[in-house]
Parts: sequence; C-alpha cells; structure tokens
Amino acid sequence: MIFYLSLIFCFGTLIITPLVFLFNDVIWWQAILFGLLGFILMVGLFCLFIVITLPFVGRHYAKTYDPKDKKRWNYMVSIARFACFWLAIRIKVEGLEKIDSTKTLVFYSNHQCYIDPLIYHKVLHKIPHATMYKEAISKYALASGMAKALGGVAINREDDRSAIKSVINIINEVKKGVNFFIFPEGTRSRGIGMHHF
Repeated sequence: MIFYLSLIFCFGTLIITPLVFLFNDVIWWQAILFGLLGFILMVGLFCLFIVITLPFVGRHYAKTYDPKDKKRWNYMVSIARFACFWLAIRIKVEGLEKIDSTKTLVFYSNHQCYIDPLIYHKVLHKIPHATMYKEAISKYALASGMAKALGGVAINREDDRSAIKSVINIINEVKKGVNFFIFPEGTRSRGIGMHHF
C-alpha cells in the first residue's frame, strides 16, 4: 500500500505541480523546477512517514507474534518495494520458480549490506518468512521495528545460553511451518567473500 501510494503521490506531484504553475502564468522552467522540488519533497515525506511509524508498527506486531499474518507481511513487502524502487535497486533473479512454496523453508544467505533483508523480502514476496537477527539491532528503533514487524527472533551473540534458546525457538517455529530467513555470518561481509558462521 505504501509503495503504490508513494508512486501516485510522488509522480502526481511531479506532473500536476508544473501544470498548476503554468496555468498561473509562471515561466515554464520555474514550473518544472517547482514540480521537481515537489516530487523530492513528497519522496522525503514518505521516507519520514516510514521512519516515524515503523518502530510503532514493529512494537504492535511484536505483541502478537504470528509470522503468517498477511497484514504484517504485506506491510513489510510494501516497504521493501518502496525502498528498492526509490533507491533504484534493480534485481535479477534466476531459479525462483524452482522453490516449492508449499513446503516449510529455511533460507540462508550471505549478508553484504544493510538493505539485504529488504531485497529478499521483495524477491520472496510470495513466501512469507520470519527472520533471525542479532539482539544489538534492538537498540536501533527503525531496524528493530522492521525486525519485529517481520516476526523475527533475536539472538544474543555474546551469551551462548541465550543464543541456544533462540536457536531452539527458531527450530520450533520451523517445525510449526514458519519459513525462516537466516544470515549465518551474523554480520555484513561487505563483499563477495563469506565470513565465518
């Protein structure tokens, strides 16, 4: 929903604003400039809206843990589409049709940058999944809200007992039929090479 609203409002502003100024006898280049400024302002407002609301949405969804909740999943996919589109990230996917979405799945991937989770949500939008994330993310309101909204399970890398409990929790969720996405490196590799798991 957020993605489609951003397209309508942002491109609508880009088209309508210059027309309004042209009808009010403003020079054409100034009308175009106002249209571009309106467009940039509208994209910024949508980003600000997401940054402000995501922590609250994450806390709301964290109260009722249900990774198969369609509203939860559609909200996060919409944010993923928004981010990938406005950051001009073009994704080429091969072999997606080979994934059997009727089975319970666990996805493993290397973690090269901060936007990886959003890219995977956009690509795997038909396969709702929860995520495992490091507990340190809980300190950051935006990232924490996103992780909680996804039905994620936090893992404390400094405390082995706590980490084992989180892993057992994930195993139980997978047994219940919840798809999971895990970055086994536990941090960003920032390149092609893999870190130790």
